[in-house]
Amino acid sequence: MPFFTVGFALCTLAYKTVRTLLKPYFTEEDSTARTEESSATVSHVRNTDTEEQHTTSPVRKWYTDPCTHICKFSNHFNNCWLNATLQATLNLKVVQEKLRHQTLETVTLPSTIPPEFANLFLTALQKPGNIFNAGEILTVMTELSRKVPVLIVNQNNDCLDLIDPLLCWFNQCGIQTTIQVKDVSKCEICDFTMSTTSSLGQIYFLPPPEECETIFSLFKRAIHDSQSQENCTACGSTSETQKVWTCPDILTLYLPRVTHEGRVLRKPVTPSELIEIPVDQNRTQTYRLSSVISHRGCASDGHFWSYLIHNHITIKANDCQISITRKGRPADINVNGIIYMYELSI
Repeated sequence: MPFFTVGFALCTLAYKTVRTLLKPYFTEEDSTARTEESSATVSHVRNTDTEEQHTTSPVRKWYTDPCTHICKFSNHFNNCWLNATLQATLNLKVVQEKLRHQTLETVTLPSTIPPEFANLFLTALQKPGNIFNAGEILTVMTELSRKVPVLIVNQNNDCLDLIDPLLCWFNQCGIQTTIQVKDVSKCEICDFTMSTTSSLGQIYFLPPPEECETIFSLFKRAIHDSQSQENCTACGSTSETQKVWTCPDILTLYLPRVTHEGRVLRKPVTPSELIEIPVDQNRTQTYRLSSVISHRGCASDGHFWSYLIHNHITIKANDCQISITRKGRPADINVNGIIYMYELSI
């Protein structure tokens, strides 16, 4: 019996000794297995999510998160209209290329753009992902209200009242935003050709949508409805007039969703990825969708935010909240989209 007790004690001591010597190897294997299992789980969850809320969790460091490059703007003064306009225009590639390396000393400012706003805009271009606080926003809004009286501090203004002077500033910086159309009419009787050029401003207004419309179908309908017949100045006969467009770098389209009676129309309109405009009698130019400003609520109030298009990914920029939709476009973009910004596709 004593021999059995001694043998058992020796076996126990040997087991503990071997376990102690091999413990580091067992721990490393277990840790590696747990890491691989955790990575597989995170990857699976990330691939199955339709919309992701941007976080700063360490598990996301292994891939490039496009949300980290989107600037965030605080909203303490009913300034969602300002934030949506900034985030939509900052997403334009031509703006990034032409203005990213500019300073207040090297750009020309129109009378409607205060230096405080231009400085914030250029800072946002030079520091992607920067967070702008309430104090910076209030300073910009105060100066904007002095330059553009219709923009009132601490009120929910209209994005159009800021986009128009902003596009004029881009135009002065060498980014073509003005839409010009040439009316060309050729008489079939005497072959006399007459042309006149007119400016449509910085924003092109689309007609009210019908059922099952897209932005491109609305745009084509607007061009078709603008066609007219004129009398030839040489022989007096009737001749068809064709509209030929210039090729601005940025094509901004506005979809009216509010009727003259104040009713809000929420008919679904699909944002076309590509649209084509006639630039010659037998040639068209393609434009690619870059940003969509959306609005929900009534005509005199509500909330603005932007959708930023990056190939198959759509980023929702909503003040300081940034999220991604990886599969298709968000459903509410069809009923809430009001301003569509397209870029020249080369």
